[in-house]
Amino acid sequence: MAANISKRAPARPQLFLVSDADVPASKRDALLESKQAKQLWEHRLRGQDQSLETYHFGLSKLARKAGWTDQEIVNLCIAFSRKHGEDLNLRHDYFTLLLARVKADEVQEQTLQAIEKGEVSSTDDALDKLSLLLGVEVTSIQRFHTDPRSYVMRLGNGSYVEFKTQNELTEQGKLAGALFDYANAVMPPFKNTEWKNVKTCIGACIEDVESSSEATHLGAMISYLRTYLRRHLRAEMERDGQVRAAIEGKPAVLDGAIWFAMDGLKRSILLESSEQPAKALIAVRLRQIGCAYQKQVSLRPSGEGNTSRSLWRVPDGFMDDDVKLP
Repeated sequence: MAANISKRAPARPQLFLVSDADVPASKRDALLESKQAKQLWEHRLRGQDQSLETYHFGLSKLARKAGWTDQEIVNLCIAFSRKHGEDLNLRHDYFTLLLARVKADEVQEQTLQAIEKGEVSSTDDALDKLSLLLGVEVTSIQRFHTDPRSYVMRLGNGSYVEFKTQNELTEQGKLAGALFDYANAVMPPFKNTEWKNVKTCIGACIEDVESSSEATHLGAMISYLRTYLRRHLRAEMERDGQVRAAIEGKPAVLDGAIWFAMDGLKRSILLESSEQPAKALIAVRLRQIGCAYQKQVSLRPSGEGNTSRSLWRVPDGFMDDDVKLP
């Protein structure tokens, strides 16, 4: 991760900052046996940010992994700056924040490694790890059983972020943008390999929440059809009235069953929701809730010739709210 050292620093331990600071040559030489450390020490990074902070951050990370003390790390950075004619930055706030970022980065690496090894003991543990990785306290992530599934991430400061889809939650750029827009939180960047573990941690945080049936595709279809039938079905009419209603494309009761035409329901859905679902999609969902399609239903009013229409049959008991449907 790139270093980003601002002028604001946390409370600091006592550090001694002198322009001629250095570390024992034997200790420095042992560190520079690493190719990465040698490139940093010789100021030879390629294709990366060439700022002084980047070099200080890189050297500090490697020195900390090697077990160096804070003072030794600071001395190494001052010696590097002096070697390359850079600003020595003999400021406590600068080096205190540098050390804090190095330690936070170390903890972050350890957290990612723990996730990769499957060392997540509970939802609370996953939330703690995710909070550390994202740089903002996450108190819960809820997945609502809507169609499609939707998500809400609640934060420690009382704010929350809504995600309409799984992709919005698990794509790095989209999550970073949402945290900034809704919580004013700046999420650190992750490499692709690191983000895979962050996604694993997000998944371990999720709590499933049942939603009302109307929030699902099938629940919505049941609601649309019931509303349509309650508004337009005239069950009290005699047989001829029912037949004529069916011929005109209205819902009707024929031989004890409720029948309706697709076009009438489709118009009703458009008025209810401003959506224009395709007939094929409506047909799939109608079958899923128990409706049956009949290509030709014979319709013959008294004293008139026979005609037919393509109609859908409603399952028995459909209009009873207490009847359990798919």
